[in-house]
Amino acid sequence: MFLLATQSWTTFASMEERKKLQNFFIPWLRRAINLIWSHSIMLYGYAKEGSLVEMTDLCELMARDGIVPNLHCFSILINAYAKCGMMDVAILFFKDMLKQGVNPDEVTYLAVIAGYCRVGMMDDAMEKFNEMIDMGVPHNTTVYRCMIQGYLNHGDFLKAKELITEMKTKGIHPRPRKSQRIDPGYLMTQLFTGA
Repeated sequence: MFLLATQSWTTFASMEERKKLQNFFIPWLRRAINLIWSHSIMLYGYAKEGSLVEMTDLCELMARDGIVPNLHCFSILINAYAKCGMMDVAILFFKDMLKQGVNPDEVTYLAVIAGYCRVGMMDDAMEKFNEMIDMGVPHNTTVYRCMIQGYLNHGDFLKAKELITEMKTKGIHPRPRKSQRIDPGYLMTQLFTGA
């Protein structure tokens, strides 16, 4: 509908007709943008509480109202389910995100990789890590740390050492950090608090 209106926008000859169309669609567009952001804030709150049922209910409500989740919504959903060890559901959201035409970023990939590392599915974590590289998504110290910590936690010291070497070869050096614990929600917190 909006595309049709914007195409017809250019066909109106008079400024008065353009103003009428603008007065109709600009508030509608603002409401749509505010609606997706309000839903993402609600999803984030439910995720922090661990309220997966409420998250699912909100997703169903969004789908019923025709609201397509944006990258932030999908990242929140994927991260919440991955933190709970429910990687099958997290991956369903990841696939749905791709199907909707939303491209994952480093936050989304980190959530998936950290979830796989948490449950010991290191082959799947490495597959997503490689996919991330192939897709041209920047991989940073945090993603490497997550993979290395996953291998160390599951006893594969050789793979951890290989990643450390690869990291150094690519010029990605670990920064000192107070806590060595990998927190996949860190970037999400940074995203919503603006830190």
